[in-house]
Amino acid sequence: MSDEKYHNDHIYNLDFPFGISEHGGIRTTDASDHIKDEIITVLLTAPGQRVNQPEFGCGLKELIFAPNSFTISTMVDFKVQQALDRWLGDKIVADEVNVQTLEEQLRIEIIYTVRETAEQDRVVLTV
Repeated sequence: MSDEKYHNDHIYNLDFPFGISEHGGIRTTDASDHIKDEIITVLLTAPGQRVNQPEFGCGLKELIFAPNSFTISTMVDFKVQQALDRWLGDKIVADEVNVQTLEEQLRIEIIYTVRETAEQDRVVLTV
């Protein structure tokens, strides 16, 4: 099932998280925001969580109770790069993944280039 809607030759993507717009319809978003939504979805989905795609995801939630250390940040960097290359490699190039340990949290910054437009953008996620 596609997550795109067509109207007057424009493509509208379903927004994440799913919701109802102020006009009473399904909330949509532009292509740039949709790619950010897809990145967050890949990162926060645990492998095995999707019935028809059991390998989909990154598994960051598995690390929630792991001790915060340089080793964990290095492992997160690797897992994020690997998941983005595998699941979104046809849409983006992950130029940089920066992981910082902040007390009991990890701050993950992803700088990426959209393949179709060559525009660079970033997503920051704190877990």
